[in-house]
This record gives sequence, structure tokens and C-alpha cells, in this order.
Amino acid sequence: MDQPTPRSERARTRAAPPPGAPRARGPLVGRARERAALIEALASGGRLAVLTGPGGIGKTRLALEFLAADWPAAAPEPDAAVMFVDLGEVTDADGVVDGVSAALELPDPAGARGGAARIVGAAAAVGPSLLVLDSVDGVVAAASDLIEAMLSAAPELRVLVTSRERLGLAGEQVVDLPPLSVAPADGEEAEAVSLFTETAARVAGHWRMSDEDRPYVEEIVALLDGIPLAIELAAPRLQVMGPRALLHRLRNRFDLLNAPRRGAPARHATVHAAVDFSWRVLTRDEQRALACCAVFRGGFTLAAGEAVVGEGDVPAVDHLQALRAKSLLRVLAEEAGEGDLRLGLYETVRQFAADRLDEAGLRREAEARHAAHFVAWGRCAIADAGGVDHPAAWTRLARERDNLLAVAERVVGGGPVSARAAEPALEALLLLEPVLLRRGPLERFAALLQPVLEATARSGADPLLYCQALAAQGNLLRQRGDPRQGLQNLVHALSIAREIDAPEMVARGSRELAEALTAVDQLDDAEEQLDVAARSSAALSDEVGEGRVARARARLAERRADPAGAREWLERALAAHVAADAEPDRAEDLRLLGRLHLDAGRPDLARIALDEAALSSSRAGDRREVARIEGLRALADHMEGDLTRARVTCLAAAGSLERRGFQRGAAELRAQAALAAWEAGADVEARALLARASRGRAGDDPALDGWIDGLRAALDAPVESLDAAGRRLVDAAPHPALAAAARHGLAAVRERAGERRIAAISPEDLVVGADGCWFRGPGGEAVDLRRRKPLRRLLAALVERRQASPGGILDADALLAAGWPGERVIAEAGAHRVRVAVSTLRKLGLRRVLVTVESGYRLDPAVALHELD
Repeated sequence: MDQPTPRSERARTRAAPPPGAPRARGPLVGRARERAALIEALASGGRLAVLTGPGGIGKTRLALEFLAADWPAAAPEPDAAVMFVDLGEVTDADGVVDGVSAALELPDPAGARGGAARIVGAAAAVGPSLLVLDSVDGVVAAASDLIEAMLSAAPELRVLVTSRERLGLAGEQVVDLPPLSVAPADGEEAEAVSLFTETAARVAGHWRMSDEDRPYVEEIVALLDGIPLAIELAAPRLQVMGPRALLHRLRNRFDLLNAPRRGAPARHATVHAAVDFSWRVLTRDEQRALACCAVFRGGFTLAAGEAVVGEGDVPAVDHLQALRAKSLLRVLAEEAGEGDLRLGLYETVRQFAADRLDEAGLRREAEARHAAHFVAWGRCAIADAGGVDHPAAWTRLARERDNLLAVAERVVGGGPVSARAAEPALEALLLLEPVLLRRGPLERFAALLQPVLEATARSGADPLLYCQALAAQGNLLRQRGDPRQGLQNLVHALSIAREIDAPEMVARGSRELAEALTAVDQLDDAEEQLDVAARSSAALSDEVGEGRVARARARLAERRADPAGAREWLERALAAHVAADAEPDRAEDLRLLGRLHLDAGRPDLARIALDEAALSSSRAGDRREVARIEGLRALADHMEGDLTRARVTCLAAAGSLERRGFQRGAAELRAQAALAAWEAGADVEARALLARASRGRAGDDPALDGWIDGLRAALDAPVESLDAAGRRLVDAAPHPALAAAARHGLAAVRERAGERRIAAISPEDLVVGADGCWFRGPGGEAVDLRRRKPLRRLLAALVERRQASPGGILDADALLAAGWPGERVIAEAGAHRVRVAVSTLRKLGLRRVLVTVESGYRLDPAVALHELD
């Protein structure tokens, strides 16, 4: 008699798909956690599992994998029956009854009511079994009634449902299916990338992902939100285009994903069809709520959702909850410290909803509510944090960066702008200015400022808002390395501030204008503006502003080569900012103080100031300042001779700045790393770093251009031209500490060049450095005479005589005058002094070269002599 197959063996086999189940397309990617949850739900006493998620997320595919690979081991009995019913095209209760009747192999029911009763009775007679109801979205109520009755009558029945919303039945265990991961974790490939590459390799057989393709593929799957259906529709396009072209097309529209997929149910054939199916089962108010949600960017809180959807006969929260229950809204994250959830739309859903928003003519109204909410919310965030410069305000504003930028973007390129639209756009940018200047990223912010200013110039918007935006752009241009261009904006902003009598803006504008004037060496004009800023800040009792004026005076003093004055002004700035508890400003003061210590050649004192600055910057979350501090720590390493650590630290800081859009700072740090590499003899690395620094320059930045060009000239200069190139490099250094590092680098390069030239000379020849500063005698090692001045001068005189007349002789009196110029010595003592010096030179390595003759001393003309610079 045959023995039953042990459960452990059955766990390793795949069951044949039940009648009516579609065939799986390719292997399942990921989903280990959800498979385990289904096993737990249906094998440990649970009887109803509901697999939820939006259209195209892979609910049916996971159910098929569960049936084939997991249910054989999870089933309560070895021979438990499996029935699969596809309800995707069913629209009423009769259709549900028909589908389940067919799975139970019942004859056609005589009617929905009688059929349901017969189904319940038949289910009780089947015994241990699993019923899979796939895609119940269009008939949730009818399916729920039938499931509840069946479970009550058939205690050995288990039911697995796939649906875009939960059923709301007692005892149901919901397994929510999220998107595939789009970022690698624990060294494993991102699930979405794996699905894309597997699908592309299966359909476009010639394609394999290269290192060049990887960033485009990663961006594609992120743009598609990790939704399997979207990925499986996109990947086959590699039959006719590369990943880069595919990404470009997807960024513009998702039309590429709307080609029908052969063999798939209509609701799954395209992304549009999958979303449209969900749309059609919504109520009219739910459809309106979903369309309105399309105006959000980067997610939103419940409060924001209620503000944009607006109240009607039914509270907006109910509509949003319904959209979440139907998997059209998803939870992105929990708002840190606020106890609220952050909601969002899948990008495919958002684009579909945006089209519906336009069709309904609701866009202008929804965008106006969106703008009003986020501008008012931003003001409250700043007030609650205690001011615009408080790190807590930056943290909150950063969360809504995309929504605030969206408010500003709407006024660009759309024709005339009213004051009602212009003012929220200007204010949104101003709310973001402090956080983006400290933490980045700057690209979208920087790109928006000028177009928004142009669009709102004649809108009739509040002139103070326009003035502040002009100043923001001028300040940004200065900080990104284009102070001349920034001057125009700052002058214009200051004139408006005076015209409308805005004292706070006069104080700020005068100070920032002074900073820009200092950067272009208009120092007297800068001092005049700082006097205005100081008086204005004092009149406002603005302690932070007064500290910033003092810091600007320190920069001015530094530009005037007055380091003592610069340190004194920085100490005043630091005292003001400590008193005002302005930690970000305190960090900037300490960083500049550290830089002044480096300029003075005191890396030990610099490190103390930089450590304090780093602590303050980290607490404030000021990532730009942290990176700048790391750049100065790298310079301290450089000055102390640790060139490897200097390069590594410098490049890490440059990368941090570049990722956040601070291209100017990143370029300067890469040039600093190139200098350290050059000094270390890594010329190829130095050239590569310098090329990258050069590409990273932005705008008209003569100071940075001069520094990079000077370093390139020094790198390319032949030995005989190195002095001229070196002077140019030192003169172009942004500050004295870098000038000192450049001098160290030049000395190292000269030394290596000398060593190479010496190595090419026969070891039996005499080699002497410029002015006798060193020599290498025949068969000997190089000897340094820089600190033995009489011997150095003596050797230089002998070399000069030999070069002028081979075999020429210098007597004791001539050598005494050369070695000890201006000294009066009696003849016998002088002769003795010369004899001792000559003897010392011979012992050091000139025994075979320095010859005594009857009338004096000479260098042997038979030994070849090479004099090097």
C-alpha cells in the first residue's frame, strides 16, 4: 500500500494550479514577508486572509505563488481541496454565485438567492479546503455576504481573497502588499531592479544590465514606485530602446505603459486600465477627493489632505479614509515627532488623477487651497519653532519642500500672474530659503528664483515679498560663487526696502550687499554698507543681526590683510550669537575662527575651534556647515603632513556639498584635494580631481577660477618654469592657509624633480644645489647644508670659481671672506678657520673632489660638476 508523502517532502514541491487559475508569468520576485504572513494567517487557526493593495501591485501573482509553493505545507490536511475563482470581470451578486458554483462543480443555480444557499451547503460538505476569490473589487459587498455565510456553515473552509480594499468581516486577517523595494538593502539587489532585469532578459533577450545602465534602471523603477505591473510593462521596451531613452520617455508621460499586455485580464493589461478599474468603483465624492490629491508633491498629512479636498456633506477625512481602504492612498511614513501619518499617491495613480482633475475643471480651485494651506502652515512652523533660523523650523519645512516648491512652480510659464497667485509663490520660496541654504538640495530652488521673480514682477504682489525674494537670489548667487551678478539683485532689493520703509529688510539688505562687495574687493563701499547695517540692527535690538554684521566686518578685515582685526570682530560676533542662543551662527563664527588659526599656521588651535563648530552644526542639522568644517579639518591634516587623510576627508566633504547643490564649495574642496595629491606625487589623481573641480564651477567666479587655473598651471609647468607658476598659484590661493599649503606642495615637487635629476647623473660626478645649499659627492649621499651657512657659502665660492675657470684656485683669504663675510679675523686664526671648514667638507663627502694645492684650494677639474637649481 502506498505511503502518504510526508509534509516536509510536500513543502519542497509545487502544487499544480487549480482549475480556473491563470498561469504565473516568470518567477516571483521578493514578497518573502507577505508569503510568511499568509502562511501564518491560514495555517494557525485563521480562516480568512485578505491580500490588499492597489491595482498592478501583484496580488494575484502572490496568491498563485502561495497556492503553488506554500499551501502544500500550510494546509491542515494533506488532501485539502483548492478552488480558484476569478471575479475580476464580475459586476453583481449573480456573477459571484456563478463563479463559486463553478468552482464547487455545482450545476447552474436557479437564481442568486437559491444559488447562494446551495453554495453554503456544498461548501460544508467539501471538508478541509481553501477557496481563493481573486479580484473581488467590483463586488465587495456581495462577496463579503457569501464568504461570511460559507465560513459560518463550513468550519473546515479557509478563504483567501485578493482585493483593493478590506472586507470588514470579523476575523479577517489583512496582509497589505506594498510596492517592491527600489533601494538595495543588506547588500541585496533592490526587488524592483531584480524584477526589471528578469523581465527585460526574458522578453528582450539580448539585454543585460551594465554598470552604465544601472543608475537609469534604478531611477526607472523608483519613478514607477516599485509597482510590478508598471515595471513589467516598461521592461519590454528595451527591445527597441536603451534604459536612458526609456527613462526620458517615462519622465515625460506614462503612455509607454499603456500598450496592452497579451494574455492579461483587461483590468491588468495596462497601467491605465488598472487605475481606471479602481476609479470606476469610487463614489463621485471619492473621485473628486482623489483628483484633488493629485496637486500634492512628496506626500501630505491628513490635515493637508482635508484642507485641499475641502468639506462637503461628508467630512473629507471619510473620503481620504475610503481611498486608503481601497489602496489608492498609501502610507509613506509616520511624521516624526508629530504622531501623524504621511500619505501619498503612487505616481501612476497621481498622473491618472491629475487628468481627471483637469477634465472636471477643479485644478485652479485645488491648487489655490493647496497654496493657501502650505503657506499658512509654513508660517506656523516657523512661529512654533521660535524663528526662521531655528533648526526645528528647518526640519519641519524640509518635510514639505516639494509641496512648497510646487506652489512656486505654478506661476512660471503660464502667462500673466495675479497678486493672489504671486504672493503664495514668493512666500513659499522665502519659507524654504533658510533650510535649503543650510541643508540643500539647491537645484530646484536656485532654478526657480529667477523665473518666479520675472513672473511676479508686475503682478501687484506685496513689494516686501518681492524685495525679500530679490535679496534671497542675490545672497544665493554670492554664496554659489557669482557675487557680481548677485550685486544687482541686492542693490535693487535694498532700494525697494528703503522706498517702502522696511527697516528689517534694510538691515539685512545692507549686510548682504556688504558681503557681496567684499567678495569683489570693493572694500570701502562694503564698509559703508556695514555701517548702515550696524545702525539698523541696533535700532531693531536685533542681537543676531548685530553678530552677523560683526562677522561680515571680520571678513572685510581679513580681505584687508588684518588677521588680528578679523579675530577681534569674530570674537564679538561669537559673543553676540552665544548670548542670543543662535547655534547655527555660533557654528559659522567658530568655523571662520578656525580658518584664521590655520592662516596663522596654528592647526592645533584651529582644531579646537573646528571641533566646537562641528558639534554646534551637527546639533543644528546644518549639513553645509558640517561639510565646510570637514574641509578645514582636511586642510589641518595637510598642514601637518597627513596628505592621505587630507584627500579622503576633503573628497567626502566635497561629495556632501555636491549632493546638496553647493557646487562652488565642492569645486573648491576638490581643488584642495588635488593640491594634496600633487604634493604627494599622485599627479594623475591630481589632474583628475582638478578636471572635476573645473567642471563643477558655476557662474562668474573669478576667485575660484584663478585658484583652479593656477593649480593647473603649476601641475603642467616644466621644472624650469615652476617658480613662476608657483608664484601665480600662491597669489591665487583663497586664503593664507591654502597659500602655505601651496608653498609646501611646490617645495615637495621641486625636491622630487631634483631627486629625479640627481638619479640621472653618474654617481661618480659631483652634484651641487643652488648657492651650495646641498651636494652629493662621488660615490656618496646627498648632504644638506642649508643650516650650515659658512660651509654652504664656502662651497658656493669654490663652485663659482670652478665654473669660471676649471682648475681655478681660491686662497685662504678669499675663502675666509666668502664663508664669513664682513668679519675681521687675524690672519692665523682665519687660516685655521678655513682649514677646519675644508676638512669638514671633505669628511662630509668631498674628500675626492676638494683638493689642497700650494696656493690654496680648488675643486678637482677631472671630476664632472653639475649645478642644479
